[in-house]
Amino acid sequence: MQELRKNNKFRNGFIDVIESCGLKPSLFEPSDKANVDGHPAFILTLKDSGLSFLARTCSSDQRRHDYKFIIYGADYNWSNYMPRSRSGMEYIYPQDRIGSPEESCSATDVYTAFTSWLEDHVKPYLRELETPNLWEQIAKQDIVKFDPRIRDENEFNEDEKKEYRASIAKFHQLILTTYHPNDECQKQIQDQLDYLTERVDKLNKFDWCGVAIQILIGISIQLAFNEESRRQLFDLFKECFSAFHLLN
Repeated sequence: MQELRKNNKFRNGFIDVIESCGLKPSLFEPSDKANVDGHPAFILTLKDSGLSFLARTCSSDQRRHDYKFIIYGADYNWSNYMPRSRSGMEYIYPQDRIGSPEESCSATDVYTAFTSWLEDHVKPYLRELETPNLWEQIAKQDIVKFDPRIRDENEFNEDEKKEYRASIAKFHQLILTTYHPNDECQKQIQDQLDYLTERVDKLNKFDWCGVAIQILIGISIQLAFNEESRRQLFDLFKECFSAFHLLN
């Protein structure tokens, strides 16, 4: 029973770390393995993902641990066992040896590493899940199409430049009166539309449309729009530029 209580204390410490990072422990699936490369291990896996954190406990000294984790990336590879040396380099040692201070670390060190894993790997993964693929939605819903007549990459003439600048200003005003963004969003939108105005002098019509769509997507993200609001935003833009037949 003594051994079980010590193990539970170590395992339970991960709950505090998860909550301190603003996450819910229920996001993770815990498991125990009696032998991982020679030592018992506690594993936390983010549910429905390929991400896991593994902490081993030395069989002969429960104060000593090491750990490894799956790296969030294209291949979801395991890291090496750690701790790290003072120089920042990973120790290279046989996988079944974690008994000495040089080849292991304390529970506190494991929790520190686990915190970094949550911040650097789990949270980016979760943010990516929550980020909508606006390009896919635009393609699926036909929100905006290029007019094929502008694919000859014609440059703007001087009269068109004036008209485009006026249309951008009109669109800017419609955003302010329709959505009432806060001061921070207003500044970001102003900067983006100023950039779009400057591009009139530097880009042909086709390339300018590409930049315009990127900026529309950026504005819809800043204003946290749902699908219907995004469509409304694109409709306002098409309304302002309908005379130029750039967008269908």
